[in-house]
Amino acid sequence: MREVAIEQLLEIYANAQHDEVHHNAAYPTLYDKYKSTSWFPSDQLKIEEIKIWIEDRVAIQQSVKNQLRECLKLLKKRKVSHDDKGYDFALRLIQKIYYEDWSVEQKAHFDNVCCILDNWSKQFFLSFTSRKLNPNEINQLHKNHEYFIRDVLGYRRSDWLRDIKSDKNLLAKAINALLSQKLTGFYYPYHEGDNSVVEQKLKDECMCTFAFIQLVQNVMFRPYANRKNYCHCEYCYVKEAEIPNERRLYVLAEECQEDLMKIEDVHTEYEEWLTEIRSKTKVELDFTRTHRARIIEEQRVKIENNIIKKIERERNKLFENVPD
Repeated sequence: MREVAIEQLLEIYANAQHDEVHHNAAYPTLYDKYKSTSWFPSDQLKIEEIKIWIEDRVAIQQSVKNQLRECLKLLKKRKVSHDDKGYDFALRLIQKIYYEDWSVEQKAHFDNVCCILDNWSKQFFLSFTSRKLNPNEINQLHKNHEYFIRDVLGYRRSDWLRDIKSDKNLLAKAINALLSQKLTGFYYPYHEGDNSVVEQKLKDECMCTFAFIQLVQNVMFRPYANRKNYCHCEYCYVKEAEIPNERRLYVLAEECQEDLMKIEDVHTEYEEWLTEIRSKTKVELDFTRTHRARIIEEQRVKIENNIIKKIERERNKLFENVPD
């Protein structure tokens, strides 16, 4: 009942100015039927609020391109305001008023942005391995990046000496801590339990993320004997999801590009993956085996400028660079 009434109300508002709705022949009957319900008055106020925004900011635009841009900004405003009802009403009004007049390219862009808005909080997926060459030794990664990790995570020495014995990837944890100061995303430090459940969870998150960030270590190109290589799986998932090249980002945990494994040294199934990583400009993290304040600060700036701000720029482009 409620959905039918809302659909009728949206149709009325889509075909009239907000201050002329009461003159629509269908409106009095609809209003009299539902005015005493707990939801109709508030839903109508929300729909009218959205329609006024459309009249004031969208309808006044001189080009279809600018109308599309303002429609997307309206939807973004509702999404970041956590106004789910307003977002739904705005989307449906836009579809009724403008969608059919757009070109194929404009419709595709609109649909793509709406899909991203549906997963607006999934701004990044952080991919990494907790694997060690020697399972019985302290992870060399932690030795190489000790003081950067300790600075970012605020480790006291006693806690550090305890945690480096675990199987966690503390560099990934530090990077996630920096990313999470500005962005929201997916960081999954445990790959325990039913493998099929873990794999499906990773796939679901990869398929709807905005950006893919992978912490690159040579050890992740070594195949497992009895389980899937999740880092490779995650790369394949984002390719399947058609996450654009400019939103697939890599952080190098090896000392330099020259230390990265060569194509001829990896299994055939990893060639495409490694080729992409080798060809990309990566965020290269200098080793901090000793405390070097300047280097640690430079690392923070690298992540801020080359990861966080890049993701923010790519998101902003969705609302500015609309097709003609």
